[in-house]
Amino acid sequence: MKNMIFVFVLSLFFYLAVSTSYSFEWPVKNPQIVSTFGSMAGKSYNKGIEIFSSSEAVSPIEAGEVVLRCSEYAKGVHDLPSPLGNLMVLQHERGIQSIYGHLASPTMEDVPFYDITDQLGIIGSSGTIEARLLQLQLIDSEVNRYVNPLLSLPSIGDTSEPQLNGVSLSSAKGSFPLESTITIPQGRYGLSVNTFDERSAGGAVHRMAPYSIKVYINGEAKDSLSFESLTIRDWSAVPTAPPALEAAQLYSGPWEFQLGDVTLQPGEAAVEIFVNDFSGNEAIQTYRIEVSAN
Repeated sequence: MKNMIFVFVLSLFFYLAVSTSYSFEWPVKNPQIVSTFGSMAGKSYNKGIEIFSSSEAVSPIEAGEVVLRCSEYAKGVHDLPSPLGNLMVLQHERGIQSIYGHLASPTMEDVPFYDITDQLGIIGSSGTIEARLLQLQLIDSEVNRYVNPLLSLPSIGDTSEPQLNGVSLSSAKGSFPLESTITIPQGRYGLSVNTFDERSAGGAVHRMAPYSIKVYINGEAKDSLSFESLTIRDWSAVPTAPPALEAAQLYSGPWEFQLGDVTLQPGEAAVEIFVNDFSGNEAIQTYRIEVSAN
């Protein structure tokens, strides 16, 4: 009972923090999220968010100075398109830089500063995408990290909880998809969770990474994952908080997250999974396991 009260208080704190602590404004009107921070993007993580909007105009999330402009086909790069296409980078206070990618056309060269009410570009499909989307990335240049933009933007009113589709334990003894009750032998197991957030945008349904996954066994915190920020390590992006795994290690399949190892001793074990999205919605599943002696 105490554990459930603690989890409720923690969830309430998370919801209030996410819903009230924003400091930036959306760069487009009527934003709809197509891909979240931390979702799989090729062989790496999405370092920002992809936004669909029926409006074309793109504005700064905050007033800022232009520090970089880049056209889709930069001179001297063998005519290969930049992955983000036509883009602009603004420098803000507190060491934050905002990146606006996939703009429709090269940005104006003679504008050194944009106010929050100015239009800096138009949503396009430049770069390595076909749909009309805006890629928004935030970089904390003081610690050299990509920061999840959704933690600093106003909530868009999503009320649907993430989809929690299954949990598995695997070892040399075999793979054990967890059910409401199950018996497995004692030992050390790799734990994977199949989950995703789901939203409608642009007339289609899009699956994307949740904000966090937490695993408790008999009330004790074991494994967790949080997409608050990404750090560049050996030329690859990894979550700043443990487990600091590259995308190919964390994602073992479509929306299958490898969270780490757990050791199960003989007796009863309660495995609790908590999945949160970026709006504070939460999915919870509890599995009762009977662990047998070898």
